[in-house]
Amino acid sequence: MPGPLGSSVHVDKLLTDISIGYVQDQKRFIADKVSPIYKVEKSSDKYPTWAAADFLRMQTVKTSRYSPAPEATFTMSTGLYSCEEWPLKKLITDKDRTDADVDIDEATTKFLTQQILLRRDHEVVSKLFTAANWDTTYTGAASAADFVHFRDASSVPFQTIRTYSRVCQIQAGGFYPNTVVVGGLVDDYLKEHDDTLDKIKYTQEGIASNELLARAFGVEQYLVADSVRNTAQAGDAASMANMGGNFLWLGYVAPEASRYNPSAMYTFSWKDYDATGEGGALISRWTNDDPVGEWLKAEAAFDAKVTSSASGILLINAG
Repeated sequence: MPGPLGSSVHVDKLLTDISIGYVQDQKRFIADKVSPIYKVEKSSDKYPTWAAADFLRMQTVKTSRYSPAPEATFTMSTGLYSCEEWPLKKLITDKDRTDADVDIDEATTKFLTQQILLRRDHEVVSKLFTAANWDTTYTGAASAADFVHFRDASSVPFQTIRTYSRVCQIQAGGFYPNTVVVGGLVDDYLKEHDDTLDKIKYTQEGIASNELLARAFGVEQYLVADSVRNTAQAGDAASMANMGGNFLWLGYVAPEASRYNPSAMYTFSWKDYDATGEGGALISRWTNDDPVGEWLKAEAAFDAKVTSSASGILLINAG
């Protein structure tokens, strides 16, 4: 298959705008809400990490006016990120354009962008819901477990989350959890739970929305990991599944990316593939000789990374 034809390759500004505009129900993609985008100049590099123990240990002591001030100490370490590249392309022939009853360029751009969004969501959610990534996990069951899972009428989800929020705040160095992420199954149980219905019965909406649950849990974000992907191979019968599972994650997410803001996760996004700085895909195109047409390609390069394992708690078998 021939490659790009030299100077005919360019970044298509119009298609990039279309790409940003065409997003499958944005609420279903939670990657950037859980793992803030941090634009980076290089595909891989080090980033600073600070010891909470040093920052929170009181090192000031009372001295006389004639005594020298004591010397403070704190340490800095480094973490590593490495942005993996995720390209995908589709050929549009001139005959495709002639025969199409729709804007085939727009449809192809939308398709390619969805693929990048699905990949980004999968990378973030799979790491978020992996027990080994977090310092603390709890397991739900009908009885004799860390907590009673929320499908059981005797469970107390709001008390459970309040208790674990305090645990998380202490181990995270004072940063109180501001985000709850659940799989679709857990969301179903929580929104029909008697405790939830009791809390919202006097609200104007009277329906358990994500916003109401966020307020009830005392967090800024209540997110449902329910974007859908087909897990079957091409040619096999489709097997649709939610990205999330039977989990609830509770933790602190930085309001915006900063080298001094701790966050449970960050997504390091290589700016050469993310001109917007918002986790988008770079769309490019080039001509093709045989068959005559154009290639459209979507590219992203990022590393969705757990940057503070103490800033999150995972509840397993929550629903």
